[in-house]
Amino acid sequence: MSASDVTASPLPEDVPPVDPADAPVHIIVATTDTGEGEALEARLSADHEQNRVTRVHTLAHALEAVDQKAADACVIDHDIPDGNSLDFLQRLETAEHDIPVVVLLTEEGEAAAVAIMKAGAADYVRKQAQEGYVDEVAFKVKEAIHHHRLAQQVAQLAEHREQMRLLRTIHTTVATVKHEINNPLSIISGNAQLLVELARALDLGDDIAQPARDIEEASQRIAASLEKLGDLKQSILTQYKNENASSSPT
Repeated sequence: MSASDVTASPLPEDVPPVDPADAPVHIIVATTDTGEGEALEARLSADHEQNRVTRVHTLAHALEAVDQKAADACVIDHDIPDGNSLDFLQRLETAEHDIPVVVLLTEEGEAAAVAIMKAGAADYVRKQAQEGYVDEVAFKVKEAIHHHRLAQQVAQLAEHREQMRLLRTIHTTVATVKHEINNPLSIISGNAQLLVELARALDLGDDIAQPARDIEEASQRIAASLEKLGDLKQSILTQYKNENASSSPT
């Protein structure tokens, strides 16, 4: 991409990393002001020595960068040559790209800020409101990524809990079905064996003996199926224990 610059800027001596323990991130910066882009890249790169910043100058290039690169956040001018941040947010939603976006405003009023937030922006910064707005952008980007990751973790935890609930339900259902079928099945099987022995002892012929043998064979097939249910129950229980062990704090 000709309008992109992925070379990390050197760490400024006067801007210490905010939290060197954090994982590195990749941020897309979309602005037409080259000086502003360089300042944002330097400041955003300062939070971690392995942070990457991709700078672009148009909405189309910003969308292309999001499509092609695993971005953690995007900083974009509200007004950009081929559209605005509202267009960008709409197209991100259409493409199902779930990344936090911080919008840079200039002279837009509160109505624009409200519209941006309603459209799904993580936050916005007024560029001309203060000289140190670049630091504010860095703070809000870091905060947006943090909140986004927390939301993803909450969603994953909710999904994990639902899976555990289903596992418990299946385990309980299988155990109940196995128990409720086993008892009458034992009675049926025992009586079938008794009928076979009686038919043989009394020489009643196959008209009596064969149905009894059919019942006994059917009982044996059902018993084999119950054993498979028991294996399934044990497998579910093992998976449940393993999942709980892996999700428990060490």
